Amino acid sequence: MKRLFLMLVSVLLAGLPQAQAASFDCAKARTRVEKLICGDGTVSGLDDQLGRAFKQLAAEVDAAALRQDQLAWMAERNRCADASCLARSYRARLQRLASWRQDDPNPGQLSGLYGTRRPNGVFNPDTQQYEPLQTVDCLSLRRKSDSEIEFHLALVGGNIHTCEMSGVARKVDASTYEYREMLDGPEKRECRLSIHVRQGFIELKDAGLVCRQDYCGARAGIDGVGFARGDANAGECRRLNEEKRR
Repeated sequence: MKRLFLMLVSVLLAGLPQAQAASFDCAKARTRVEKLICGDGTVSGLDDQLGRAFKQLAAEVDAAALRQDQLAWMAERNRCADASCLARSYRARLQRLASWRQDDPNPGQLSGLYGTRRPNGVFNPDTQQYEPLQTVDCLSLRRKSDSEIEFHLALVGGNIHTCEMSGVARKVDASTYEYREMLDGPEKRECRLSIHVRQGFIELKDAGLVCRQDYCGARAGIDGVGFARGDANAGECRRLNEEKRR
């Protein structure tokens, strides 16, 4: 009877979620922070929860902008000296990911330079293969008034095809600015670029992909490009702007 009881307990426990299942293999933990995570059941569970939340969100938004923000958070997290600090950091991060896509009705200071580093590729005619490289998308915003914001975007797509566009976008609601322009040509085409201010990032939307027809190369695009709300890569964007002015 005792043996049967133990077998039943084992079966029931096997069906429960692992409280200490971190998002990585704890057998391979090497750094101080990794060992702290694996040594505390609460933090290990939070790490697993965060890993799943990040993976799901990355499939729904610009993953490059999200990954950039995640790396900045990890650098901050790594300064924690104990499990309680890590738990606070993880809970705050989970809240940020939960609100990442939500509109920000009070965006406050938007003026500034935003950059997103992303993996890209360029075709090498000598090897007849695409070679990987890192490129940086840049977005400059400057508030002109309570209802207008001046923008300049410089984006890099595959094979170094680019998008470059400037204008003044007007406020259409608390968290969205829109730029409209009738494009030249036999057909009446209206370029409508929206700048959506989310809680975690700034997202560009190109209605009907019309703007890219005039402002982008064949392998580049604007729709869905995101920029984390921080100054990561802003310095690199400044350097690129200075090089263009030379």
